[in-house]
Amino acid sequence: MTTSKNAGWLPSVIASTLLAATTPLAYAEQANRQGKNEFFMIAQSMSGDTNPADSFEAEIGDTDFFGIGIGRNFNNRLNTNFELFFGDTELVAKRRFSETKDSTDIWGIGMNVDYNILNTRLTPVLTGGFGWLNFSGDFSSNTGTDFSETNLYYTLGAGVRWDATENWFVKALYKATWAELGDIDDKFQLGGITLNLGYAY
Repeated sequence: MTTSKNAGWLPSVIASTLLAATTPLAYAEQANRQGKNEFFMIAQSMSGDTNPADSFEAEIGDTDFFGIGIGRNFNNRLNTNFELFFGDTELVAKRRFSETKDSTDIWGIGMNVDYNILNTRLTPVLTGGFGWLNFSGDFSSNTGTDFSETNLYYTLGAGVRWDATENWFVKALYKATWAELGDIDDKFQLGGITLNLGYAY
């Protein structure tokens, strides 16, 4: 009697394990993205980069971006989207015997093309795009004065998209971004995770 009573948990564990294992399959059904517009919120955590310039070492600190975007699904696989995002970081210029820091505001606007590999609600995604990043702060490597400049950037990434319902979706992407800061005259490679929560209509 004791054995059968204690063994009663086994079917529940098996059932829970099977449910957890097969739940993703429930979302492998056909997607319904074709022809839909979408609006989404953006949260991105991006690591910084350090590069030597001509006479000093330049460093961009880690950055958290927040923003909004709009997009268009031409079919279940191809999507184009535009995004506007804001953040701030620390910009450091390191010379041999000195170090200059600045809290730098960043905003960006970009266009991306997403390719959903599978024609299903849960699908891997490849993405690529370009845009402009504006850096503004109160020091310049050459003049020691305020600066504000806008430069082109490029990005490539990959991740997953899940259309949880007919309207709501989530995207999680890793993006690598290449940007140039002209006053420092150096290129930086930044990378990080981007999360999108969106509504398609």
